[in-house]
Amino acid sequence: MEFRALRLTGFKSFVERCELRIEPGLTGVVGPNGCGKSNLLEGLRWVMGEGSPKNMRAGGRSGGMDDVIFAGTGTRPARSFAQVTLALAGAAGEEVEVSRRIERGAGSDYRVNGRDARAQDVRLLFADSATGAHSPAIVGQGRISAIIAAKPAERRMLLEEAAGIAGLHVRRREAEIRLRAAEANLERIDDVVRGLDTQANALRRQARVAARYRDVSDRLKIAEAGLILARWSAAQAGAAAAAAAAQAAEAATIERTRIAAALTSAATNAAADLPALRLAEAEAAAAEQVLRQSRALLDAEAASAVRRRQAIDALLAALGRDAAREATLADDAAVADARLAAEADALAMALAAHAAALPDETVRVAQADRAASDAEVALVAAVDGHAAAAAQGRAAVAAADAATARLARAEAEARDLSARRARLAPAPDTVGLAAAVESAVAAQMAAETALAAAEAARPDTEAVRTSAAAAQAAARATLASLVAEAEALARRLAADASKTPRIADRIDAQAGYEAALAAALGDDLDAGGADSEAARRWAGAAAADDPPLPAGAVPLASLVRAPAELARRLAAVGVVDAAIAPALAAALRPGQRLVTQGGALWRWDGFVDAGGRNDA
Repeated sequence: MEFRALRLTGFKSFVERCELRIEPGLTGVVGPNGCGKSNLLEGLRWVMGEGSPKNMRAGGRSGGMDDVIFAGTGTRPARSFAQVTLALAGAAGEEVEVSRRIERGAGSDYRVNGRDARAQDVRLLFADSATGAHSPAIVGQGRISAIIAAKPAERRMLLEEAAGIAGLHVRRREAEIRLRAAEANLERIDDVVRGLDTQANALRRQARVAARYRDVSDRLKIAEAGLILARWSAAQAGAAAAAAAAQAAEAATIERTRIAAALTSAATNAAADLPALRLAEAEAAAAEQVLRQSRALLDAEAASAVRRRQAIDALLAALGRDAAREATLADDAAVADARLAAEADALAMALAAHAAALPDETVRVAQADRAASDAEVALVAAVDGHAAAAAQGRAAVAAADAATARLARAEAEARDLSARRARLAPAPDTVGLAAAVESAVAAQMAAETALAAAEAARPDTEAVRTSAAAAQAAARATLASLVAEAEALARRLAADASKTPRIADRIDAQAGYEAALAAALGDDLDAGGADSEAARRWAGAAAADDPPLPAGAVPLASLVRAPAELARRLAAVGVVDAAIAPALAAALRPGQRLVTQGGALWRWDGFVDAGGRNDA
């Protein structure tokens, strides 16, 4: 096979129709980098059946083979199709033209000498000529090193193509694919045959059922005919009996007509006595009505007496229950009063202690205030002294600078005027200037000394002021805390005296477990008991198969004495050590909680309050 020409239209950079003629001998294409030399080789491989966009350096924009179509530039629009045609001559000298055309979004098709062809036919055409899109004869960049480092299987393909048997292998692979497809079709046919056999067996069973149905239907029709005949015979007999009965009825009618005539005569006779009988009946009815009214009044009075008796019995029972409940409440109130009295005494003692300590705290606060005021006065005085010393120092420095300048000018004038009298005594003005300079220097040194002393005393003054301010703040905080505590105790006493009994008043916890109880029940401690009429109360819950607490947790119910209404709630709360609580919290079941003596809480739904509580 001999290549003659390669024509490209809209393929990559070849937007216009371009033809590369391949003459006998060596044909070369020379140009700078990026001019499209590689596109010629890719166009040749593409028309020979290349199907991978990656091997065509495409697939970067649309992800498919459409990227081989000219995409356009800033000055030229994009093309909608690309076509590459390869003209070649066969072994017998016949002209063959292979063309491949692709439209954007519609795929590509092949033509051989103007007739439509499959891609497989084109690949076989080139494979029979020991060439193709993947032929080793097409050497691209890096291909030489790939051939040198080729594996044995790749070298075998190279030798088979050189021997001209590559087309046979392609046909062999196609034949194997067809054989596998035929085997798959045979297996499918076997499955279809087995399915049809199953359907045939089902149809045979249905045919037998239909035959039995026809047999039973025929016998049913015969039985229905016999039944109709029997009913007709019975109807005939019934008609004969009805005719006989009709004759007997006519005779009976004649007899009853005679009897009716006699009764009519008797009724006429009785109608004459009817007015007297009606009068007697009316009198008897009036008497009966009076008796009925009297009986209704007696029955109503009896029912009213029964209802009053029942109401009195119910009232007596309710009074008994109320008396029992009032006795129980009186006992509970006595216990609560005793406990509240003890708490009131303890609170009064604490309040008295705080009140006794209040004058001392007030004195300490006043002393701290006076110390702070003295420290502030000392600080202000020190700051004023420092500012005055600094001002004197600055003035002394300025005077010294001025005196030095004047001395320099006087010395310069003296040197100019009495250069030849250098050994004589200094002029009176010079002596005066020197004395002024010395006094200025002395004043400057004194000012610096005072400034240093003020700076040295400043930290001590600041420390005194800071300590005084801290003492004053601490005293004020202590006073505010004591006042707030006293007010809280007063509010607590007033609230305990006015509110309804709480369930907390009936709970006794072991020493040290008050915070754990508060964490386990929280605000529910303020609710009433089962005997309370409050809106928030503990009504109690029936025992159930609740899951046990995690191993290592002590039930809170064993550490407190509480009413029966709290039994189920306390049984679901375990007391543990704070170190192992996070590990045991992962094993909690719905409704369970873990608490510590310090009041930390871990709940089954993941809620954690590790801060603890200070109140019970």
